Amino acid sequence: MNPIVGIAMVAALLGGLVALLAWWQHRCHPHPEVVRKLLHVGMGLVTLAFPVLFEQSWPVWTLAVLSTGLLLTIKHHQSLRAVGSVVDGVGRRTWGDLCFPWSVAIVFELAHGDYLLYAIPILLLALADAVAALIGVFYGHWHYTASGTSKSAEGSIAFFTVAFLSTHIPLLLATNIGRVESLLLGLTLGLLIMLIEAFSWDGWDNLLIPVGAFFFLRAYLPLEQSALIGHLSGIMAWVILILALQRFSTLDHAALLGAAVVCFITTSIGGWVWVVPALCLFFGYTALWPRSEHIANHPHTAYMVAVTSGVGLILVIMQAMWNRDDLLYPYVVNYAAHLAFMGVVWYRETHSEVGESSLIWQSTWRSWLVVCAPYPILVGLSSDSLIATIAAIIPLFLATKIYAMLLPIPGSTHREWLPWGNRMVIGLVVATIAWMPLWFWKGDG
Repeated sequence: MNPIVGIAMVAALLGGLVALLAWWQHRCHPHPEVVRKLLHVGMGLVTLAFPVLFEQSWPVWTLAVLSTGLLLTIKHHQSLRAVGSVVDGVGRRTWGDLCFPWSVAIVFELAHGDYLLYAIPILLLALADAVAALIGVFYGHWHYTASGTSKSAEGSIAFFTVAFLSTHIPLLLATNIGRVESLLLGLTLGLLIMLIEAFSWDGWDNLLIPVGAFFFLRAYLPLEQSALIGHLSGIMAWVILILALQRFSTLDHAALLGAAVVCFITTSIGGWVWVVPALCLFFGYTALWPRSEHIANHPHTAYMVAVTSGVGLILVIMQAMWNRDDLLYPYVVNYAAHLAFMGVVWYRETHSEVGESSLIWQSTWRSWLVVCAPYPILVGLSSDSLIATIAAIIPLFLATKIYAMLLPIPGSTHREWLPWGNRMVIGLVVATIAWMPLWFWKGDG
């Protein structure tokens, strides 16, 4: 089919779907979430035809741009309120509708014409997410905290069930994968994507679900039965372990699930050595910087987990792609920096009598001791590893000082630059600074 004709056909179908739902909402006044999720399902089913309609990816990217422009126009023009209520009628802040077309385009690009690798992530996005939301709205009674909002256990179970079926059935009917393997793939992918949906916030699950499903599916398809059992057992073990430690943590329920996923991905890609610094931070921040009221109320959300572990996940993925074991060093320094940042906040809020220089130094050396000091044990005791461990205190101190300068002092009118996100930026910078000497030392520079 001519791609221009395909674009026009898809645009007409989606425009007609929005108009039909707007008319139904005006006439029958259904629950806004029902209308929104029907649009979600309809869009997903239409996009399942993209590999048939388009041989190249540019029409899909074009549709993503056009959809984003249309959605933004609908959201911000009063004259389109009737149509806008279909997209944004739930009355909460969400980026989900804008993430949807871009996630479809990303997965289409990544799949390179492999329909199965494209279709299963889109099915999870279109069906599992919609069913979970509707079950949660109408039948949810057991709720858990999720990034300042509330999600239901019933919704999560519904998500897992649909995600499992959306994976298992296509694999069983459309591939030569064995029955047991397709069953294990469905269970593993369903559980992982359910956890991703559980800790996502502000609609970002519409991006994380399909993209995450694509990478997990591509990684698991070649695995044999024993390996799949190991991965399924691993994610279940991490979830049980992290949730059992909730009484020692300041994280809410969804953030704990996010931490379990981070630990599982880190262990799967890099091995147990790479998860040790993350666990040092997880156990260390409440031991070094105790806040009983935070442990009781669990105020920290999945956003904190994402910011704290984001650079670390990038580094462990880079290590797997490039076979660069020396990336463990900046990885360790990055996690130590995040622990030090928490120390700066703790001293500012609970020990205001401590001077600025003292709190920076206290946060630095304590974080170095907890996260960096085990480094020689992880890589093997040698003069090089000892020197690198001692040298880590320099970029760590620099990062802590910069963060303290950017963090507003309690009671001041100064606003924080890029709240929370500045931790991730500074962590990335300090990891790069820590890695550069190793890079040149190995002759790569």
